[in-house]
Amino acid sequence: MQIQDLPYSAQTEFPEVVADSPNKYHAALLQNLYASCSSETSAILQYVFQSYVANDKEKEISKLFQNIAMVEMHHHKHLAEAIIKLGGVPYYTNSQGTNFNMRCVYEGTNLKQMLLSDIENEEKAILEYNYAKSKINNPTVQALIDRIVLDEELHKKSLETVLEYISFYK
Repeated sequence: MQIQDLPYSAQTEFPEVVADSPNKYHAALLQNLYASCSSETSAILQYVFQSYVANDKEKEISKLFQNIAMVEMHHHKHLAEAIIKLGGVPYYTNSQGTNFNMRCVYEGTNLKQMLLSDIENEEKAILEYNYAKSKINNPTVQALIDRIVLDEELHKKSLETVLEYISFYK
């Protein structure tokens, strides 16, 4: 297995969100995906931190964390654009106005624990995206969510593969 060959992006275009009128409820649902504890903001910071921690010992895994972080940044950007189109503002808060907090980011340095945390967070993200999709009746926002979920599922599978690898070989 070559870690550098593991997929981290679905490599398909992100659909454009179209909103004929503001929808604060839809914007609020996306706001939680943007900047809550189970959000793209959390994922970006966690993967970047982990890429730094893993870099000295596990360069290939560090690079995977970096690549996943970059994909999460694309999600972050597309969510921010959708929030704006829906009449919201992509603040670093959840939909209730609670500021993003670094306690949302797992800062452990044990590689196995990092991977376990990442897998759990990807599973939560998939559930939260699917929940938001079930509450949104805008097909372009639903398509964006579907596209993002493709990446999150790839992240989960690649991280599970790395976890199996380090559990067996390391």
